[in-house]
Amino acid sequence: YRYFPEPDLPPLRVGAEAIEAWRVSLPELPEAKRARYVAELGLSAQAAGVLAAHPKIAAFYEAVLAAGADALRAANFVQAELLRDVEQHGLEASFPISPAQTAELLGLVAQGTISGKQLKEVYALVARTESSPAEVVKARGLAVLSDEGELERIAKEILEENARQADAYRAGKTNLLGFFVGQLMKRTKGSASPELANRILVRLLEGQ
Repeated sequence: YRYFPEPDLPPLRVGAEAIEAWRVSLPELPEAKRARYVAELGLSAQAAGVLAAHPKIAAFYEAVLAAGADALRAANFVQAELLRDVEQHGLEASFPISPAQTAELLGLVAQGTISGKQLKEVYALVARTESSPAEVVKARGLAVLSDEGELERIAKEILEENARQADAYRAGKTNLLGFFVGQLMKRTKGSASPELANRILVRLLEGQ
């Protein structure tokens, strides 16, 4: 009744020791988790907020890190790709791939075995299966084309077929480099290493 004590309920007195024991037994709360992600893992406040918002998503992300994935790369993948396919049911959630598969997939990108574009393709192939991303890449021939000799041969063909644009590049229109890189990526169906493609094309266009 607010203006006098409830006659049927005795006073509840909780000791400091009990309160401390309860505090220690609590899991890491979202606010503390967000702060840790920013301070220790280098995530942005926005990314930390997304990953810490649901306990199962946070647990999945940390399992991916425990499997050896880079924190920033894993955070980007979970936000940009994985969350679209996660099914949430209250405090529960189901994921299309396992943390181990995710770490392996991100490792292939980090090693340069597949490109960022190919990551999406491989992810779609292993989602809701128990397949190994590395085995899928090998079986389907999806690895990045990093054979410098083969890329140089293709680049020379592209320059010969687009001689007018090549001359314009040499005359100072260096923004045409993007055109040539695009042609090379199209010719290799996106499998060429972008860094190597840039390097080869610049060398050929500038006569180095």
